[in-house]
Amino acid sequence: GSTSAAVKTFVSARTPLVATQSTHASDVLSGIVRVGSFDPEVFADGVLEQLADPSALASLRAGAEREYARLNMAMTARHYMRLFEALL
Repeated sequence: GSTSAAVKTFVSARTPLVATQSTHASDVLSGIVRVGSFDPEVFADGVLEQLADPSALASLRAGAEREYARLNMAMTARHYMRLFEALL
């Protein structure tokens, strides 16, 4: 499976996510926590830290909503239409 497609599944579900520092989620600006390691234990700790902190989780959820508004397919389609119209 594709990591970037998995990231977009979280965005489309308006769900916060924890990801590594890989570039596959580089376009996601909020609603995401990036852990600095590819080690599964460090990654799991990153997830658990977010779940244990209600205010951090609330902030991530709000960020996930903003990302959905910015990256959903209707907005993406409008962006491409404006781009195509500018080129014509």
